[in-house]
Amino acid sequence: MTSVSPSERRPDAGDRASDGVWWLVATLLLLVLGAVLPLAIAWRGGAISIPRSDDWSYLTTLFRWTDGRGLDFNRWVSMTLVGQLVIAAPVALVAHHSIAAVRTEVALIGVGGLLATYWLGLQVIGRRGPALLVAATIALGPLWGPLAATYMTDVPTFTVQTLAAAIAVVGLRRPERRTVALLTAVALGFVGI
Repeated sequence: MTSVSPSERRPDAGDRASDGVWWLVATLLLLVLGAVLPLAIAWRGGAISIPRSDDWSYLTTLFRWTDGRGLDFNRWVSMTLVGQLVIAAPVALVAHHSIAAVRTEVALIGVGGLLATYWLGLQVIGRRGPALLVAATIALGPLWGPLAATYMTDVPTFTVQTLAAAIAVVGLRRPERRTVALLTAVALGFVGI
């Protein structure tokens, strides 16, 4: 087997129109697998608007904070939740404490991570089909569906860490942007944990 250097590795040779079609297909497929399907299953099962897993605690913290009662982690939250609160607060305010709206936001954030996974797959594998299969496999895995339709921190953390890896790849491939990209990737990695 011959090794191909990263500079020689290109996603399936094609024109820009073909690239655009593949990104559209990837986006639609990952949107359906990563957000629509988990949310539809939770909705159909009556679980979209009720607290599940540990997200009851995170939702309580979010809604108390958006009501102006301060940050009170109710002695349950043990990881960094502040970033997720900041991202979800506008949705919670506009949607009047809708658990379903907050969970939809989490699922859509997760699609961003799946798209970053697809991009990383393109960079590593160099072929669109297998790269999309990698991202779709994550979306169809046994952990994604149950977590994508909750306010748990797992899916947003996945997205932030995948974006950190993607930015690191850009930094490693572009010497003129290396320092800024790698520092940004490290900062995102810390945000993700």
